[in-house]
Amino acid sequence: MVTEAQYDAVTAAMSGSGARSAGLAKKARSRHDLIAEFAKDYGEEANRLA
Repeated sequence: MVTEAQYDAVTAAMSGSGARSAGLAKKARSRHDLIAEFAKDYGEEANRLA
């Protein structure tokens, strides 16, 4: 998932402007948000179980 988000971000940056670039940037941000949420939940659960 991290690799896919990075790929989408780089592809969006390299593709310039337009709908495709905006769509890829949105997809990358969405995946980034999912990864951040997972990391937060993982940390909270690890602390709870400690």
